[in-house]
Amino acid sequence: MAIAGDLADLGTADLLFLIRMRGMTGELLLQRGDEDACLVFEQGRLIRATSSAVSQRLGELLVHLGRLTEPQLAQALADQVRDPALRPLGARLVEQGLISDADLADVLTCQAEEILYRALAWQDGTFTFVTRPVASRAVPLPEINVERLVLDALRLADEHEAVRRRIPGLDYQVVIRSHADDMATDPLTLKESIVIASIERGAQTVRAVAEATRLSEVELLRLIDTLCQRNLLELVPPSKSPHDRRSTSPRAFRVLGRAAKATAAAPRPLAN
Repeated sequence: MAIAGDLADLGTADLLFLIRMRGMTGELLLQRGDEDACLVFEQGRLIRATSSAVSQRLGELLVHLGRLTEPQLAQALADQVRDPALRPLGARLVEQGLISDADLADVLTCQAEEILYRALAWQDGTFTFVTRPVASRAVPLPEINVERLVLDALRLADEHEAVRRRIPGLDYQVVIRSHADDMATDPLTLKESIVIASIERGAQTVRAVAEATRLSEVELLRLIDTLCQRNLLELVPPSKSPHDRRSTSPRAFRVLGRAAKATAAAPRPLAN
C-alpha cells in the first residue's frame, strides 16, 4: 500500500506523528526540488534515515570530532572493501576498538536528526509512504524521540529571530577565546564539539562553519550564540581582523576528547 500527497497539505511533522501513532512499517520518501530524504520505519520506530542533502559520512564526522584519525579511517575503508561480509563501517570500527559503542551511537543519532530537522522545515514538496517489510541493519539506529524533536524544532524556530539579531550575518568571523577552563568544568555537547572542532580545523566565519558541519541555520546559530554567552567563542564583524585575538593554545581543543556525549535536538544542513 502506498500513500502520496503534498507537504503543503500534510506536513512532515504530521506524517511523523501519524506513522508513530499507527505503528506503521515502511519507507517515507520526502522530495523538494532536487533534494530528498528517505525515512525507514519499523512499527512506528525510525530505524534508518538517508538524504541527498546530508552528505557527511560517518567516518568523516568521527574524524572531524577527533574520535578517529584520517589514517585510521583510510585503513578501515580499505579493509571494508576487502571484507566479503560487507559489514558496515561503524561495526568494523567498534569491533577493532577504534571507537566506542557510545561514539557510534552519537554519530548515527546526529546524522539522523540532521535529516529530520531539514525535512521538518520544508513547507512544500511531496511525500510517498510505501508499506513494506524492512531489513534490519547490523548497526541499528539508536532510539530517537521524534515527538520531542518536533517540539524542539518549533521552539528553536520561535527563538530564531532573537538569535539572528545577535548574529546578524553569516560572514561574521568566529574566534575561539582562550577560556578553556569553562569547557573542562562544563563539558561540550556533541554538537558544540562539532562547532568548536570545525573552527579549529580552519572554518573562520559562520558560513564556513555551516559548510563544514552541515548544521542547520537555526541550530548552528543557537549553538554559536550559546558558546558566545559561555565566553568560549567571540563574533567579529567582517570588517575587523581577529588574528590578534585568536587563541593558539591547543589546550582549548584537547577537552574535545572529553566532551559530553549529549545529543539534544539535532541539526539539519544550512540553507544558504
